Amino acid sequence: MDASFLTLDVGNSRAKAALWRGAAQDPLRCAVIPLGGSGAEFAAALAHELEGLLGAGSPPLSAALCSVGEADLAAGIRRVLESAGLEQVLWPPPHGLLNMCRVQESVGLDRLFAARGALELVAGPALVVDAGTAVTVDALGLAEAEAEADRDHDHGDGDDGDSGGAPGDSGEGSSGARGVFLGGAIAPGPDLLAGSLARGTARLPHNAPRPGVRALGRDTGEALAAGVAVGFGGAVRALVEGVAAEAGLDRAPLVLTGGAADYLRAEGLFGEREVLFDEHLVGRGLAAALVDALELER
Repeated sequence: MDASFLTLDVGNSRAKAALWRGAAQDPLRCAVIPLGGSGAEFAAALAHELEGLLGAGSPPLSAALCSVGEADLAAGIRRVLESAGLEQVLWPPPHGLLNMCRVQESVGLDRLFAARGALELVAGPALVVDAGTAVTVDALGLAEAEAEADRDHDHGDGDDGDSGGAPGDSGEGSSGARGVFLGGAIAPGPDLLAGSLARGTARLPHNAPRPGVRALGRDTGEALAAGVAVGFGGAVRALVEGVAAEAGLDRAPLVLTGGAADYLRAEGLFGEREVLFDEHLVGRGLAAALVDALELER
């Protein structure tokens, strides 16, 4: 695909906008927009960042978005994208994965598109860890074509919000098998852990967490930092091992992303498992899904 296109991943504490030309390479340009103010403030910040991101040339024709944020952000985002000259906005595009969760519409779009991004990177099964305000540890499998019809019949792979994609979506790796979202685990991220200690105790202060600290704290502040940072790494490692064992993905690589990923990049944390880091993982999944949707329209 020669034309560029935009992806926007709106999370709990920040949004990431990126300009792509296909999902196989890294984005041409990207910008991070913090959340925290009103919807109008976010829309103004987004408009400012898009001005620099898109430059003075022709705007991209298409965009793909997903959001776990509040619904009141949606109207402002739509207005900003319309003023940027985008002709087609998919919110969200069909992710193309088989969703094996019992209540498909309850699965966060960020989890599904992170899994789709991992499929683009490894073209096979993977464990997907997205560490931010919360951390998700998810299992991505593959379904061979022969088994796909049975799975669709049993689990209802319809286009209902963030459930399985619309019929015809591929979500395929290089083997021709389709990606399968098997489920996973959700836990608090480092900031939530630190905040809960301060809120739930009488005398412990709020201690801003930081990665790379020692486990042996020599004062209360160091002990709090150790409990959050080292404890967070240990919790994610245990979840990775448990999810991998239960999903039959003992040898699968781990694909890591998110604003708190630095807490999980210590050498040997995940044993001998191959670890790949991609800061643009959700955007990559959105880009791949958008490419699929545009190709289906041709």
